[in-house]
Amino acid sequence: MRTLPTGWRYKVVSILALALAFVARKNEAEVKKVNISIDPLTRYIHIAYQVPKDAPDEVIVLCSWSPMGGNDWRPAKVIPFISETALRLVRDEEWREWVFYGRIRERRANGLKRTVVFNPYPEAQNNGKVAVDFRIKIQTHDGKVLSEQQCQLQADNSDVLYIEDWSQVMQKDAIALGKVEANERKWAWRTDIENSVATFGNALVGEKWRDDLP
Repeated sequence: MRTLPTGWRYKVVSILALALAFVARKNEAEVKKVNISIDPLTRYIHIAYQVPKDAPDEVIVLCSWSPMGGNDWRPAKVIPFISETALRLVRDEEWREWVFYGRIRERRANGLKRTVVFNPYPEAQNNGKVAVDFRIKIQTHDGKVLSEQQCQLQADNSDVLYIEDWSQVMQKDAIALGKVEANERKWAWRTDIENSVATFGNALVGEKWRDDLP
């Protein structure tokens, strides 16, 4: 069995050390690309990330979360950081892609920073506390991964009161339990809605009672 001369051994070790240092600096740079802030009013978490300079004109951004250290990745309930006007113009199909699948299309963002807004309630909260790993994967339409950035999110929302049962908040005579009759100007309190549409399957549903109303 042949062995390297002593001088070559030192050179190989030095090359390996340089390679490891380069990987460490690259990973550190990746972490720095993600900036985190929390909206003090909504408690939504804003995550700013870097889109690679060589990315095509349109990329797919996949957002997911996992209990911290659990490596159990689930789609994140996110929306892109855009104006209120733009949000009102979003098609239902695109909204569902964001909120149910954590999937956002970004256009002409190569080399720029973009921001996603993450709503951790209720899936990513435990007794009001958020402690999760968050991953942003940027890829092409054919699935080629261009960048993968990961960070840890922690927040304490235990002081926030979430109202889920609105039937106990609205005036009793304005709510109907079950089906609302024609021309009956009431909210219908429903508990049979899919959890993917309404948290805990509960919601007040309003029906148009006059044809000249929007």
